[in-house]
Amino acid sequence: HNISYIEDLQLGIGDTIQVYRANMVIPKVHNNLTMSNTWNLPDKCPCCGGNVEIHNENGSKTLHCMNSDCKAKLLGKLVHFVSKNAINIDGLSEQTLQKFIDLGWLNSFRDIYYLSEHKEELLKLDGFGKKSVDKLLESIEKSRNTTLDRFIYGLCIPLIGRTASKTIAKEFGVGNAEGFYDAWGDYDFTK
Repeated sequence: HNISYIEDLQLGIGDTIQVYRANMVIPKVHNNLTMSNTWNLPDKCPCCGGNVEIHNENGSKTLHCMNSDCKAKLLGKLVHFVSKNAINIDGLSEQTLQKFIDLGWLNSFRDIYYLSEHKEELLKLDGFGKKSVDKLLESIEKSRNTTLDRFIYGLCIPLIGRTASKTIAKEFGVGNAEGFYDAWGDYDFTK
């Protein structure tokens, strides 16, 4: 949750809270019965030890790790990128992505499309038989043919959700990411 939400509910470890299922799926803290207000804001990223900053966007405070090389941030971006609503790559679970990050195979979105270079190494990993590796690599190849709006959404651009991604893609007038690159690949977007 964002910091504003935690502050409003005066949350702390050991508090007694009321929870309900938002949209009949996601648990949401509804009320804090004890309101201890003992939660302490971390001053360092718990994953990489990098500095953190509070950002206040539209009246909502959120905590951000400022280390551009934070592996937890990379994992979060990759999980989003391969999700059903974005690029939709079957077989790249959070656990699998973490394993590939730890092996040094993934440092960016682009690296996903070079996992085939590690096929022999993949086959030696626990839980990766020939059939599952072939299926994963096939799913990655299939994802190359995606719509521009799904590609934009997958890039984790702050404040660009599915609706904004569709609007942006429509503005460029191409249906897929390859068409976008063909039409705009040489354009200088820094102007």
